[in-house]
Amino acid sequence: MPRETPEKRLEETQELVAQQPTNARAWAMRGRAFLLNGQFGEALRDLGEAIRLAPDGPQAYSLRASAHFFIGDAESAMADSQKVIELAPARPDGWAHRAYGHSRQGRYDKAVEDYSEAIRLAAADAGGCGAGIPVYLRDAPEGIRQYAAALARRADCFLATRDYDRALQDLDNVVHQHPSWPGGYERRARVHLSKGDYESALADCATAIALYANSPGALPLRAYAFRSRAHYGIGNTERGIADSQKIIELAPTFPGGWAQRAHGHLVRREYDQAIRDYTEAIRLDADDAVHDRPRAPGHLPDAAQPIGMDTAALALRADCYGALNDYDRALQDINNVVALNPSWPGGYVRRAWVHCCKRDYGRAVADYTTAIRLHPNDPHIYWSRSAAYYLMGNAECGMADSQRLIELGPAVPTGWAQRAYGRWLQRNYDQAIKDYTEAIRLDGEGAAQGRTPTLGYLADAVDAIGLETSALANRADCFAALNDYDRALQDINNVVELNPSWPGGFERRASIYRQMGNYDRALADCATALCLNPNSPRALWIRAAVHAHFLREDEAIADFTEVIRLKPDDSSAYANRGLAYARKRDFDQAIEDYTEAVRLNPTWAEAFEHRGRARYRIGDWTSAISDFTRSLELKPDLKRALEFRALAHESLGDYASATEDRLRAD
Repeated sequence: MPRETPEKRLEETQELVAQQPTNARAWAMRGRAFLLNGQFGEALRDLGEAIRLAPDGPQAYSLRASAHFFIGDAESAMADSQKVIELAPARPDGWAHRAYGHSRQGRYDKAVEDYSEAIRLAAADAGGCGAGIPVYLRDAPEGIRQYAAALARRADCFLATRDYDRALQDLDNVVHQHPSWPGGYERRARVHLSKGDYESALADCATAIALYANSPGALPLRAYAFRSRAHYGIGNTERGIADSQKIIELAPTFPGGWAQRAHGHLVRREYDQAIRDYTEAIRLDADDAVHDRPRAPGHLPDAAQPIGMDTAALALRADCYGALNDYDRALQDINNVVALNPSWPGGYVRRAWVHCCKRDYGRAVADYTTAIRLHPNDPHIYWSRSAAYYLMGNAECGMADSQRLIELGPAVPTGWAQRAYGRWLQRNYDQAIKDYTEAIRLDGEGAAQGRTPTLGYLADAVDAIGLETSALANRADCFAALNDYDRALQDINNVVELNPSWPGGFERRASIYRQMGNYDRALADCATALCLNPNSPRALWIRAAVHAHFLREDEAIADFTEVIRLKPDDSSAYANRGLAYARKRDFDQAIEDYTEAVRLNPTWAEAFEHRGRARYRIGDWTSAISDFTRSLELKPDLKRALEFRALAHESLGDYASATEDRLRAD
């Protein structure tokens, strides 16, 4: 028997109201018909009249609560829901409506309590469909039992609080109650996605898509979206993009499809294409807002709940701009994100990252601090703020955040590795070695127990690498700083074995070999590092230093020049290239390089001293004395500066000052 159409239902109720204008039930029925037809203003008008005629009738209040929820008037909806409970506490729909209101306001514990009462009442009521429309389950067919509807929505609350087991338990019951309803499988797929169980998510999405084939007019947009995300989760970007494309074909004005395809391009590092798709998603979402259409939710891994599509797409487009080093446009997008969702910590975390990329560490710390205030127990934010503190040279505050990381998760290696780095910055190498050793031990235990490996981070690693690699590499640096080259080599050999494609391992080993005086091996490791990354400033710097040791000045100058091209703010490259020019007696060029070195590092005493020596060689004795004086202000025990300043004074005929400097030098 064909289902009655909304238009036919509305026509019949129009006649009923005309025939019985003082009958509250007639007005309620027409209000319900308007509600099902999406005419919410008319629904509110009729339901208000039904309540005026019969103020003690719970059905009209329940329907009006639905209408209020649909137009976003949660306060009025909650008041009507409460009225249903007062008038008919044994009706499940009043409790379910109030539960929906609690969930909309983030009060998930209260929502679960009310949904549980609705479930209890609906289970005891053989006619559990009730008269209310389950607005709290908008994608459900009209005939779904309130028992299953409330179970599905309670599962959403469990998902919001990351109680995945209870969410799955409820959704298993929903699927059992209504095996032909695709929404149950879609919701269960979403929970599987949150747990990282991508295979189960794929299976549920496939079932949902097959069921939609038997529902003319219904579009399986969520099923394709969840399946796309599952494909991305298992690394199958090709199928993920294909499902996203299917969404675009089915509903080209639905922003979710474009955002989902953009994510695939982002994963592939096709940032320009991703930006185009995110831009289209943002435009379409804005159109939905202008025309008051239901707006698509956005999803981000670091968002506890789905957030607005505009927020999600802007945040991810900012990530793309950041990957392209277009930090101004990244900041523009992320500022909009913060304005749209000032209570979401992810916006501040992303903006802080952009500030770090721009070396504006003060603003980065301020944004991380705001994020911590919003989410005080998130270890990732403490890690990030610790890194920002280290970058701005504030080892003490960085270590305080690292200590907080350890307190939040003493068995998690990240906090120990982060605190170790702070101790390394303070040249407390023995304590740094202890912390790195603990981080390595904990990471090994996690691997042995099958836990997901912790990511490690190094400034010279393009991507996140294993924490074991990171901690071993940094511990090797500590051993080298203590001249314990045997243990440094032992660690760095393990790094190379663990990550033979990472140039950083070969760079560090080359540095250790150079310090040991084993220059042939240092050059061999530099060659390997440069094969893996031809634009490695560190490998070029080490190779240049080896050339300089053997007085191969032209080769040294060439390599230091390449380092400067890659890292124009590397003061040591300028200073060492200046030294190579000085050895070639090209003092003018040497002075230029030393001048740039002290501009970049105005507290480097040795750079002033070397510039003074170059100026002395060209007969600029007054400027030379000025440089030697500045170097001694920065480092009073710099004997060479005293000796050369004495020579400069002598050249100017100031024998008294020359004698005084020689006496101080002795």
